[in-house]
Amino acid sequence: MKVIELELSENKLSGRIPENLSLLTHLESISISGNELSGTIPTELGMLSNLKSLLFNENILSGLLPNQLFHLTKLEKINVNNNQLSGAINHNIRKLKHLKVFFGENNAFSGSIAQQFSELNALEILRLSNNTFEGSLPQEMGNLINLRELSLKENGIESDIPVEWQGMEALEILHLNNNKIHGKIPTSIFDLNKLKDLRLSSNNLSGTIAPSIGKLSHLEKLSLFDNEIQGSLPKELGNLEKLETLGLFANKISENIPTELGRLENLEFLLLSLNKLTGSIPVELGNMSNIKVISLWNNNLSGKVPESFSNLKDLFELIIDTNMIKGPIPEKVCELRYNGKGNLHELSADSKICKESKDSCCTKWHN
Repeated sequence: MKVIELELSENKLSGRIPENLSLLTHLESISISGNELSGTIPTELGMLSNLKSLLFNENILSGLLPNQLFHLTKLEKINVNNNQLSGAINHNIRKLKHLKVFFGENNAFSGSIAQQFSELNALEILRLSNNTFEGSLPQEMGNLINLRELSLKENGIESDIPVEWQGMEALEILHLNNNKIHGKIPTSIFDLNKLKDLRLSSNNLSGTIAPSIGKLSHLEKLSLFDNEIQGSLPKELGNLEKLETLGLFANKISENIPTELGRLENLEFLLLSLNKLTGSIPVELGNMSNIKVISLWNNNLSGKVPESFSNLKDLFELIIDTNMIKGPIPEKVCELRYNGKGNLHELSADSKICKESKDSCCTKWHN
């Protein structure tokens, strides 16, 4: 009898992976995920020349990824997420010409992101977040024309974003947050017109947001918070009709909030706090019919809360304290907190505004 598939996931297995699995030479798929297996991955598994799928995630495996695995040239999927694997990923990974998916998140892999990944032309998903990778981002990864998802967040990568990455024309998800990435956001990134999720937050990025960001017509999530980004918000952000999250807080962004943001009818989270924004809150933001959170605290905004905010029936949090905004808060906006007229749970403003507004309008008062 030929055993082609071995499915042992979530069976509370413990101990080590048996070396004699290598005797099942016809195996195409091994899944032992979601167990309590420990020890190293046996080098003998490198004898399974027909293997296409190796799923070892959610265990307690340690040590290196054996070099012998990278001789299994039929491999299409490797998942070793959520283990205790360590060390560098061997350069021989470049031999896996059919590899489409590599999951290595939540381990202790180290070294630099191997340029050898750039030779895996079939690669569609690469997740290596929450490891201890350092070094720079290889510009050669721009050759991965089939890559749809790249997640390198929560490492120690110290680099700029290569201009050459504009070649990753199929890319939909790019997560580089929580690293030490520096320099400007290259405008070439905004040529990746299939991007849906762009997360570059908690890095050392500087410069401005280029108007060409408006070309990302499929973008749903944009997270650039906790950087050193300066300049104004480009009005072209209003072209991102599918945008659901706009996270730009904790930067050095200045000037007015563009009225064009009011066109973002799918936006749920507008997070612009801890910047240097000036001017009044645009009346047009009252057109954001799906908005749940508006956070504008700690800026230099002036004027009044627009009465148009009374249209925002799904608004859950409105945070406007530590600005120069004047009261009172419009009574119709306050009514979103009660009488079944809205879902407003938190309204945080400066004490002076709250005192001038209807009783129980504010939930948090700031001096």
